[in-house]
Amino acid sequence: MLCGKACMELVLSKEIADIRARYGLSLAQFGTLVGAPATSVKRWEAGVDPREQFFFQLYLVVGLIKDPDEVFYDLGRQGISLNKAQWDVFANLVKGADHSIDLAAEIGLDSPEVGQALVTGVRGLLTLIAGSFAAKNALGDKFSASLATRIATLLK
Repeated sequence: MLCGKACMELVLSKEIADIRARYGLSLAQFGTLVGAPATSVKRWEAGVDPREQFFFQLYLVVGLIKDPDEVFYDLGRQGISLNKAQWDVFANLVKGADHSIDLAAEIGLDSPEVGQALVTGVRGLLTLIAGSFAAKNALGDKFSASLATRIATLLK
């Protein structure tokens, strides 16, 4: 089955909604991860195309939350070395949030407040990734020269 741009957008809108629901993230909290206002996140969930400046950040955030081990592998393959101890802290944050949500559901409690902790952890990891991009100019063949600057700007 061929999956064009429309299919990717539908999947992305569902992923954003699923992540927000799973971790109890508000539109604004998710927006802080990609440097976008809550209104943009709401439009993306409705299937509106994100502007080009948000694509990389959006897919990276979704990937980091949905499958951090795969993203870590991909970044390593592209020559972006991250500190393994710092990565483990992040991975444990996501796994801990998942466990807390699942455990609360099992015993009939409301989901614990994990949203802000997750946002803080993801933003910290994105800062590490941006620093790694900035320190490795050898990636210029694979990525636009302005990518590190764009990530750093989004994280301000």
